[in-house]
Amino acid sequence: MPAFVGQDFVHPATDLYYQLADDADLFPDLEVGRFPARGVEELTNMIDKTLASEWATTTPSWAANAAFLASTDNWDISEGTHDYVIEHFTGPAGYNNLRFYSDKGASTEEVLDAVQNGLTLLTYSGHGATTYWADGPKVTQTQVAELTNELFPVVFSYACVTGTYDLDESFAETWVRSAYGATAFWGASENSYWDEDDILEKAVYEGLFDGDAKSLPLSWMAAMTDFGKLAVWSHYGGEDRSLKYMKSTTSWAIRDSPCSPGRRGRLTPSSPARSPKISSIFILTSPERPSLRSD
Repeated sequence: MPAFVGQDFVHPATDLYYQLADDADLFPDLEVGRFPARGVEELTNMIDKTLASEWATTTPSWAANAAFLASTDNWDISEGTHDYVIEHFTGPAGYNNLRFYSDKGASTEEVLDAVQNGLTLLTYSGHGATTYWADGPKVTQTQVAELTNELFPVVFSYACVTGTYDLDESFAETWVRSAYGATAFWGASENSYWDEDDILEKAVYEGLFDGDAKSLPLSWMAAMTDFGKLAVWSHYGGEDRSLKYMKSTTSWAIRDSPCSPGRRGRLTPSSPARSPKISSIFILTSPERPSLRSD
């Protein structure tokens, strides 16, 4: 299925219009993500990784590991956002929080070793490109393709264009297409920005761990994504770049969180979730991936 291009002055490639039941507004009514498969093997890899995480019957030690990668540029923002998330969400929930901050000397090798050893959550904040993370620490498409990990994280990428639709294989797609890498990659199809990403990351984790006043934790990708986007929209009153953010963040290989929502309150790394959410729609990406332009 092809992506849309925005209908107004903001024109990122987007799946947002697949989420709308009508034209009344741009607030999502349905939950959408992509299995960006070019063939049966890639589709099988993504399904197998999803099921392995969702239907696990025991809790491995790696289920409590969360890694946070922060840039050298504007390190005070990227590190500050991660530290807030750790203090308010993953820390109280009992996660082992691994900080890989470039400004503090973290290396690419440390990051790759952490993925190989097993993570539940991997969150990057820094500069990005269509095929790599640039400085938090740098991780390339080639390095991701060479991973042989058997435990698969959900990857959050607060960075420019790592989820672009314009290549045969974006950085996001490298993470999810192979038999290794990640079960899901969450990233932007367009450029992103420091202040907006700060708000977005905090809100996505708030949705994941606490939910809103009316719900349990939002432990599936589309729900926490929408929760975060609405926080950016509310902060800016629908102005500035908040419209662009509504359109440009996409989940590749959408899936439930591997962490279980408890009866009430915070999400903990106790037993993996085993109930697929039937309200999600999966989009299988065609090899050509043309755009539906609707200017």
